[in-house]
Amino acid sequence: MLKDLIKIADKLDSLGFEKEADEIDYLITKVAKTSVKKPNKALIKQMADEVYESVINNIEFAKSSKNPDESYKFWEGHMGLNIGWAKNRVAQAKKIILKSKDNDLSKKEKADLKKLIFEAIESAGYTFPIPTTHHKEKDLEVFNKMNYQKACKCGETEDEEWYNKNCL
Repeated sequence: MLKDLIKIADKLDSLGFEKEADEIDYLITKVAKTSVKKPNKALIKQMADEVYESVINNIEFAKSSKNPDESYKFWEGHMGLNIGWAKNRVAQAKKIILKSKDNDLSKKEKADLKKLIFEAIESAGYTFPIPTTHHKEKDLEVFNKMNYQKACKCGETEDEEWYNKNCL
């Protein structure tokens, strides 16, 4: 619809109806500022396909491991921690978004929101594959001490004291 309006405005301009074209341009600008933007489904599908391929590869890796139970235990804790972390980021973003109902967001709030959205999406991408960090042994030691629910809580918490006491 916007493309059609742009064509009409351009045609009116070319015919010398500048005032009418300006009015349509104003409407186009107003609609563009207030219209809802949907996520790019092609990009989401590409990301999902890449994560899926990584997971399938990691399943084969875990099964071929000398100790598959250990690989799966590590994987479970890793997923729990990332799921909790993603929920934490979404919850924090929600608070900022709801603030915008009554007031315009400050530059800092917008920057914080952008960072939280990035981190939530990043954690979703890293949740499913087995991590291949140099911290694997230390992480495994940590994850072996907690079940999936506790790992989720460790990721969700904003209480640094509780985190240090229960998650490290």
